[in-house]
Amino acid sequence: MLEALLKFGGYRVDRFFKAEPSGEEFALYLCSCQQTNGNYCLAAKHQLQYGLAQIHAHDQLKNLAGIYIDINLPEQLNRPAYLELKRDLRQGKFQHVLVLEDELIIGNCDVERDWQALAAEISGLKFFTFERGEWTSIVMQQHLAFDIAG
Repeated sequence: MLEALLKFGGYRVDRFFKAEPSGEEFALYLCSCQQTNGNYCLAAKHQLQYGLAQIHAHDQLKNLAGIYIDINLPEQLNRPAYLELKRDLRQGKFQHVLVLEDELIIGNCDVERDWQALAAEISGLKFFTFERGEWTSIVMQQHLAFDIAG
């Protein structure tokens, strides 16, 4: 999995779908673009290790449906693992997404609108992160667009 972390634009998707889903399945989504140590992205490696450690500590490995990693800018909507994640969500493989940095969901209007459009399509779609070692829901605000004439 770590070879995906070698270059900007790299990605990796690993799926662990069950034959009979329980409804508790979730995906871990990571996106980092901090390049250090030559071309190697240490931030993504640390996020992956931390995320898996937290999932294990909360006894949730049994519900992990997939790991989606992009080495890219979070505001880029055409990230390969992000697109795969959205496809799997639309196919009903899981309804919950764990992100370690809520900036992947909120903070950028284009990204937030993209997630809101997906949430409108998928009933029960929820986003989570870890806050002080606890699973915490991420709440998206509705962004209103106003046309100003003339």
